[in-house]
Amino acid sequence: MRPFHVQLVLITLLGYAQVMAWGAAPDPLSAKTLATTCRVPPYTSCLSYLRGALEMRRQLADTGVETQLVFCVPSLAPEQRRDIFLKWIKANPKSVHWSASRAIQRAFSEAFPCSED
Repeated sequence: MRPFHVQLVLITLLGYAQVMAWGAAPDPLSAKTLATTCRVPPYTSCLSYLRGALEMRRQLADTGVETQLVFCVPSLAPEQRRDIFLKWIKANPKSVHWSASRAIQRAFSEAFPCSED
């Protein structure tokens, strides 16, 4: 496994471990729970979860597992990722019952759709 892949897996696992440390159920993390986490400093768990979700999506596309990339996020500061997610949740309040991963995918696909070039 290449160093980048190891780092990606560790980031994803750390984010998940932090979420589980809060006593979250083993069910998928809800968008509401992630949004709440993203509003409470120091934001470490939120930023880790968002990074892991975005990196995993990119990795799936890069390896050909996922054939269609639904968003093309430019290089963003972690806080910018958080702000995009929270802005989208605020604009789409019914989505709080979705899984966090589904809400992240929708938020970033609307903010950064891939061109069809």
